[in-house]
Amino acid sequence: MDDKDNNILNKSAIANWSGYIYQGLCGLYHSLTMIKAGVNPSEYKLWLDAYEDFSIERNGLMVSLHQCKCDTYGRNAYHEEFRKMLLKENHLKDSLDSNCVLYFHPNHDYEVGDNILKYQYPNGKTFCTPTEIIELIIYIIDEIMQSRQHYSNKDLIAASLIALVDKKVLEVHERYLKGKKKKSLMWIAKRYADISFQDIDCVLRHELIDFNSDDIFQLWKITFITNINEIIENNDEIDSSKIDDLVECIESMDDNELKVFFQRINPDVRILHNSSSFVNNTNKDRTDALINIINDLIPMNKKLLCWNCNNKYETPTAITFKRSNIKRYCKEIVNNSANLDSIWIYDWMVGDGEFEKVDNIYSQVSSIMNLPDTDGDSKNIFKSKPVGILTIKDMQDGRFN
Repeated sequence: MDDKDNNILNKSAIANWSGYIYQGLCGLYHSLTMIKAGVNPSEYKLWLDAYEDFSIERNGLMVSLHQCKCDTYGRNAYHEEFRKMLLKENHLKDSLDSNCVLYFHPNHDYEVGDNILKYQYPNGKTFCTPTEIIELIIYIIDEIMQSRQHYSNKDLIAASLIALVDKKVLEVHERYLKGKKKKSLMWIAKRYADISFQDIDCVLRHELIDFNSDDIFQLWKITFITNINEIIENNDEIDSSKIDDLVECIESMDDNELKVFFQRINPDVRILHNSSSFVNNTNKDRTDALINIINDLIPMNKKLLCWNCNNKYETPTAITFKRSNIKRYCKEIVNNSANLDSIWIYDWMVGDGEFEKVDNIYSQVSSIMNLPDTDGDSKNIFKSKPVGILTIKDMQDGRFN
């Protein structure tokens, strides 16, 4: 097993991907509500996976313990988990404030045990999906900045804060995996998994946030995965094993690999151009299109997230192609060719929607555009080979060369 495979397995074994993302988002959102309410940031810390799924410390004592559950279909009951939570409260009594509160954060409506409170959101709901929490995080960031009479890009600030949480979790797990003397994750978390409210507040106070692609990729990855989770939850016909393979690969990617992957599945967009390109392409329509393609076709190569059939390479796209816009998308893909590996490596892009198979995207583009030479010397390194767009059905039926 090579290092890449080992890395994938280690990261997958750390925690359930949807649960780990969910508790980080819940912890960040709750911390932001406290900062908005006016607490002194120098007195508070957010702890991840140390005392509960997350907890809040004030001057050395925990003022709240929070358990988070993000489950498909909402069919589970958590009576035993609530019992353990109360036992943990008793075990940790020397570390808890006398008024410590126990909260439960689910993505579905559940009954909770005695002495445990359902977490309440501004609209009165007591449960929230990950995507809804991301929206709430962006909304409360906007409110905080408006109240402080300065304004920055709320999406970039959200990306920076989510990356702050995500990187802290990865730091803890790296310490666990690389430790010569194996300590438990909880032992390590209780020493390293804290984020000061001052660090969160510092990001909020920046009047100008640089476009940090590393942070944006973390936001994009998390939004993308939470969208996948919600799509699976609402569709019993999806082959979850194929989607698990996709998520496992995405979770293991570094920033550069994420950039290449997201650019490839969104070939019509220059993804590093600005923050709006990231926001526009994390929408559920594109995620849904990609899931439809992966679900309806044979499994992809796990390392490359593409297909190699008869010595030709096919890549999925996240675009929902329609008869009325296929020419427009072909034009946008050609215009974006300088930023794509798809133009040089792949023979076919596979799309979702109703359209006629396109044998060559260049044939759909107006002749007045400055097109690359597709008929010249085949040995010319600057020559672009023809790239086509397949429907799911064409690929299923093998109706392409």
